[in-house]
Amino acid sequence: MWLSNETEFDLVVREGDGSERRITGISGHALEYANIAGKIPPSVMFAADGATLYFTEFVGEDLLLKRIGRDGRGETVLYRFPNAVAAVPSPRPRPRIAVREYQRSFLVPWSYAGQPVVASPAERTASAVRIDAEDGGYLTWSADGTTLGWTRASGFYEKPVAQVVTESRSPRARNAK
Repeated sequence: MWLSNETEFDLVVREGDGSERRITGISGHALEYANIAGKIPPSVMFAADGATLYFTEFVGEDLLLKRIGRDGRGETVLYRFPNAVAAVPSPRPRPRIAVREYQRSFLVPWSYAGQPVVASPAERTASAVRIDAEDGGYLTWSADGTTLGWTRASGFYEKPVAQVVTESRSPRARNAK
């Protein structure tokens, strides 16, 4: 079996002594090879504090971005993306989320304030900027959160977040939406 065909995952933390602890289960969707915008396996990352994990999970057709403590407590839905195939929060400094939907990638500002946020950048239900006119999938952040990377065809591309924001403010970018 390929990882991309799996639909159920265990989120496990391995401690320094080699012991492992299951934190939670995660639901996914099998990758749709015939559909380049198909759903991809969940993403998992530690928050800067090292005590919190962020992960994505598909519930029905909605992609959820969740937070959970390293101890398995406090699982919280932060965002619901009804049309997204991927969502990756930045590690720092100004929290943002890179979101992939409808074969386009966007930066969404972090706006969670105690209630799950429903966001669809392409449908303009969220404040968002397009990452690049020729962006791609498998979004990734630099360790300091100032640069965003993606793949397209056989290439890997990067762009500073400041450049993404500046380009989104140009008249040409506004007319291209």
